[in-house]
Amino acid sequence: IRAIAADIWLRQVLFAVIRGELPLAGYWSLRAAEIGYEDTSTAALLANRVVSRQRGTVLPESVVNGDKDAAHAARLAIIFDEGTELERAMKLWDVLLKRPAEQLTAPQRSFVHFQRGRTRSRLTNPLDRDPKLIVADYDMAVKLHPLSEWADDALFLAGNAEFSLAHNRTKAVEYWRTILERHEGS
Repeated sequence: IRAIAADIWLRQVLFAVIRGELPLAGYWSLRAAEIGYEDTSTAALLANRVVSRQRGTVLPESVVNGDKDAAHAARLAIIFDEGTELERAMKLWDVLLKRPAEQLTAPQRSFVHFQRGRTRSRLTNPLDRDPKLIVADYDMAVKLHPLSEWADDALFLAGNAEFSLAHNRTKAVEYWRTILERHEGS
């Protein structure tokens, strides 16, 4: 019975995280821990990792303020990504990007490109880690929302992909130099 109760509570944690209700997710996580049930399943690990974050939301504010269904799907993709279920995360990112342009705000579409690039770069099959696709996602993230909080990260990671996956040091340095130029004088 303890295992069933803990499983139900952990599912509640994940649903609360998807809805962006981290205080409620924390409550359900504590309830599962109260009964002393230690679970090493993906659900339990995800719940503990996501709830332990100190931020009030898993998503940046500019992404949350857009289409609510897209925000929920993005949260779920992040949970899959953090739980190393990368193929499932990739499918969700792809589904989000196939939505009509008017359904996603520019920050949302930019964030999805950024996250898809991050997920793609971590795929275990080297054939799926195509540096051109990774860099294209990062470039699109910066193009769609150049002042976003993830734009510098996208440029940095694009440089890393060029350097380590495509073995193009010149292009990598260009990306890294762009970051420095964006913050010149600060």
